[in-house]
Amino acid sequence: MFGKINKKILLFLFAFTVIFTPMAISDIKPAAADTSISDLQKQINDKKASINSSANKKKELTNTIASLKNQQADAARDKRIYDDLIAAIESEIKETEELIEYYREFIDREETEIGRAQEEYDKSYSLFLDLIQFSCEDDNANYLGILLKSDSFTNFLERIDIISDLIEYTKTVTSDLQKYTDNLAQITESHGEAINQLEEYVKDLSESSKDVEIWRKQSTDLIEKTNRDIAAYEASKAQLDQEDLAMQAEIKKLSAALKAQEDSQRKYVGGTFLWPVDTKNRKVSSFFGWRKSPITGRQEHHNSIDIPAPYGSNIYAANDGTVIMSGYSAGYGNTIVIDHGGGKATRYSHASSLLKKVGDKVKKGDVIAKVGSTGWSTGNHLDFGYMEEGVPKNPLGGGILVQP
Repeated sequence: MFGKINKKILLFLFAFTVIFTPMAISDIKPAAADTSISDLQKQINDKKASINSSANKKKELTNTIASLKNQQADAARDKRIYDDLIAAIESEIKETEELIEYYREFIDREETEIGRAQEEYDKSYSLFLDLIQFSCEDDNANYLGILLKSDSFTNFLERIDIISDLIEYTKTVTSDLQKYTDNLAQITESHGEAINQLEEYVKDLSESSKDVEIWRKQSTDLIEKTNRDIAAYEASKAQLDQEDLAMQAEIKKLSAALKAQEDSQRKYVGGTFLWPVDTKNRKVSSFFGWRKSPITGRQEHHNSIDIPAPYGSNIYAANDGTVIMSGYSAGYGNTIVIDHGGGKATRYSHASSLLKKVGDKVKKGDVIAKVGSTGWSTGNHLDFGYMEEGVPKNPLGGGILVQP
């Protein structure tokens, strides 16, 4: 039981601190007293709305600029990649062309070697023919004829040795020449295929380079476009900033004019306050000042007076004025606050229903709400409060409100 009571007290104290703090009526701007003030307030509201709209636009512009900068960063990154890719392709093309040139030089060197071998063969063959011609006047003589023309056996053997040497030498030269020729044919074929493949590869690389160049140009174009767009959006944002500054200056000027008019016209409507419920309900169940709270059972300051009345009975405006609050509060329940000018205001709480809205003009005696027990209440009654410059005062003190 004690735990439950403690929780109830703590809950009430929290709600009392947050909700029952006296209303600062001076901070609640009453509705305009005349057309001029209303027009000024409307201009201020319109310009504030314009600033809010401008703030939203600037937020959109800021987001757009951030998005464009991300696109710009992505495009710059892509361009760097394409630059590196093109450089790699160009380097590979250069190295491939150098390899092709190397193959061609190799073939040229082989052809040169074969040419030398051919020259050597031609020399050897010419020498062979010269020797044969020297040994035999018949240019068409064959080896057998040369041998048969020997004048002695010794000469015959010498001729056999000479012919054998010539034949062997010629065979060696011919064999070497054939090897060179065969080797050249193989090298020419294999290197020619390699050259063809490399040339095709260079062609493919060149085509790839063209594609990458197109991508690089697209990235460059995107970077330039985002640069232009960012500049345009930043210019628009800067223009909005200037317009906002001008608007704020205008609001300040209009607010000063509004305050001057409000101060000049903010006079008390005059007269005494009307009893806020039917006069037959004249009893006050709880007065202004210190009391034992019916909720917590502790001594607390009561900032108003409680007038018991039947559920649904009328609540009347205590004096002429403008409704500056009409709504629900967890502590006070359904509440209406009326500004009577001169910093004076009245509060009507715990109503079952509210009949007036903020900005409504009311006359003394107008029905503004119905009695109830909403909010922190122990029964049907009107919690009636009176404030001067937002500070709660005793409604029954100083002849403000006379109890019937």
